[in-house]
Amino acid sequence: MSFESLAQIWKRAEGFGFDSAWLYDHFYSMGGKYQNCLECWTTLSALAVVTKKIRIGSNVTCNSFRHPSVLAKMVSTVDAISGGRVELAIGAGWYEEEHIAYGIPFQSAPERVARLSESIQILKKMFTEDEPYFQGKYYVIRGALNYPKPVQKPNPPIYVGVNKGTKVMPKIAADYADGVAFGNPVLMKTILKNIKKRCKETGRNYREIITTWEGSVLLGKDSDAFHSKLEILANKRNKNVEELRKELLSKNVLIGDPEEVIAGIENYIEIGIKHFILHLDLGNYNTNEPVETFAKYIIPNFNK
Repeated sequence: MSFESLAQIWKRAEGFGFDSAWLYDHFYSMGGKYQNCLECWTTLSALAVVTKKIRIGSNVTCNSFRHPSVLAKMVSTVDAISGGRVELAIGAGWYEEEHIAYGIPFQSAPERVARLSESIQILKKMFTEDEPYFQGKYYVIRGALNYPKPVQKPNPPIYVGVNKGTKVMPKIAADYADGVAFGNPVLMKTILKNIKKRCKETGRNYREIITTWEGSVLLGKDSDAFHSKLEILANKRNKNVEELRKELLSKNVLIGDPEEVIAGIENYIEIGIKHFILHLDLGNYNTNEPVETFAKYIIPNFNK
């Protein structure tokens, strides 16, 4: 969509009481290669100006797209522009085709994870130290000045994006991050268990970690409205309505009327999730209706 449309929806979300809004970090659209796709961090800097209180973030920033020292400057700048509203979710990177297209090296999974660990350490140093130095296997900084420092102290919240790794990634989250963002609910319990185990080993308070689930929602204000949306989506995807319903449920999409969606969110809360980043209406972003419906029928149930 255009920046003007995006800004309008973000301002509406802010007015309706959403606590945060997020962009993904890709160089071309995941919905179609020839659609418009605004670059994440330059767009966040503009959105920081047109909003006032909603927190703004990237879910998730691809570590391999930017050197960590440069990313630290970018995040600090947007935090200054926004008055301290930035949230940084960062992952090891996964989309090989995009790396190849832009001439960015796509390393093995173990190396990408190791680079992510070093990057988070550099980010935290640059957010907090006067003249940070770091000597790692993959990254080196030598007195990398970073002024102004972020408004948020000691640093903007850093979330580690975890989709598959159940051993190394939880350690990185527990050792260096403020939170963890999940895209794969099937592995969620295992990852949470391993984060808790690592916290016990290091003496960190597990309750400090912000556990976040990223998922999709297809919500209708009542049963009829939901089924109407489901039929429209089924037609777009050339699928039978019941077939699509089963597919969405198998992918852990929150679907249904308000009562059903609220129950789904409560299930995640029972598992241990504290924060939700939700794709409303599965990509139907060119209207305010999904934002308004969610704000009216869902948010009040969790603001008690």
